[in-house]
Amino acid sequence: MYNVQVSYRCDLVEQEIYSVGVCLTNGQVVENFYDMIQRLHMNQVDPHELLPEVKLSVHTAMRRVQEYLEDKLKRRSHEWAQTALLRLEKELRQIATYYQSLLPDLQPEEQVIARAEQRRKERELTERTGPTIELIGTQVALVGLFEPRGR
Repeated sequence: MYNVQVSYRCDLVEQEIYSVGVCLTNGQVVENFYDMIQRLHMNQVDPHELLPEVKLSVHTAMRRVQEYLEDKLKRRSHEWAQTALLRLEKELRQIATYYQSLLPDLQPEEQVIARAEQRRKERELTERTGPTIELIGTQVALVGLFEPRGR
């Protein structure tokens, strides 16, 4: 089980948590895994009892979850990002307008400094509020689900 926090970042932040399981024997990916297992009675088992049956490494399973979520997120609406870009463009225009209004009153060497400051502010604003999606793994658990013996 791999729990991942997905953050949609711009000038606002929205977060979602995904719990995804990957079967280490056949590679099956199961979303909402924690919801499926939370009511099951479980016992601790030595991880070595689980490992002889596995065909995928934990690292490979985590990469599959990452790819699964990236694919899922690509298919979602990105209207939030388009709206954020419009807000960012408006803010960048305001910065440009402000600095353009200053330049006529400045000496040439002061204009160079003002333009550098403008570029710095534009870059910082873009880095801080440009739309991005960030995936952060928050928890990994090795969960073995077995058929009861004797069936």
